[in-house]
Amino acid sequence: RERPGSRASCGAVKAAGVVQGRKRVPGWVEDGFEAKKTAELTRQLIEDKKVFALFLFRGTPNTEAAYPVAAKAKVPLIAPSTGAQSMYSPPRKYLFPVRASYHSETTAIVNHLVSHGLTKIAVMHDDGAFDKDVLAGVRRAMRGYKLDP
Repeated sequence: RERPGSRASCGAVKAAGVVQGRKRVPGWVEDGFEAKKTAELTRQLIEDKKVFALFLFRGTPNTEAAYPVAAKAKVPLIAPSTGAQSMYSPPRKYLFPVRASYHSETTAIVNHLVSHGLTKIAVMHDDGAFDKDVLAGVRRAMRGYKLDP
């Protein structure tokens, strides 16, 4: 489903109703946040619906599952809603992340805390991929100050 930010950023496209001569047909599919299902639904959108771009996928595992399907078909995946490092490194030809990476966000947080004189920073996290990615960003930022969590 479209969110306020996507509606605002796509205003001109929505008003025109076409992109490069192709009719814009908004829609969404529900994957239940299951990555395997995301990959299959992505394939269906590309093969059955003949989409020429994919927009605003949610979640790291889902986007990671969809990207190979999209790339194989040379269909761009635009603005996935994840800041995982895997969206940025290595750069990929058909993937266009637009939000800050978790590493950029955690660097800004560490910089802010240290600028206020805080040097003892604790990190609480789960053991999932998201949490490990965020923790890696915090550790990298703290190393710049010769600090450990």
